[in-house]
Amino acid sequence: IVEKQGLELSPEGEIFAFAKETDIPALMARLFEASIRSADVLGAAITKDVSKFEKVVSKRLRTVYGSRVRANHQETGASGHQLRFPLAILAQDGSTSALIQTISSFDGMPHWASVYNTAGKMLDLKQANADMQRFSVIEPANSESLAQAKKVLSQSTTVLLFSPELELPLLAA
Repeated sequence: IVEKQGLELSPEGEIFAFAKETDIPALMARLFEASIRSADVLGAAITKDVSKFEKVVSKRLRTVYGSRVRANHQETGASGHQLRFPLAILAQDGSTSALIQTISSFDGMPHWASVYNTAGKMLDLKQANADMQRFSVIEPANSESLAQAKKVLSQSTTVLLFSPELELPLLAA
């Protein structure tokens, strides 16, 4: 999948390529395409662990936001696709205030397929609705890997490291 897009895969599972500055937009499109396709292929292998982390995050958010938390929420991206988010926070009027994507970690590393999948999904949503609050909650991992994941995600989502005291920096809703 990665090689078909003219990209490379590191031993740690990171997709990368080198390009001239003028070629970066096309490279980014190929990167997101490879990321999403790779995440789809690898996603089935981690379903149980991701679900467990989603439950932990959901429990914490329900403690803070109560009945405003919704599971398995869908929004339409700029691509026209229905995007599934494990969690959403509703505003007082019932509209969607924030979308939350969880990213599990394994052996001290964020699950890279989830990182790339989230980056693509959040970018699609951002292009459809730039005002929608978007959060990615990452399970703790080693600091170097977290920094790399934050770099990938930072253009499309607010990245938060999970803790038992997690609260989202929600804008007034």
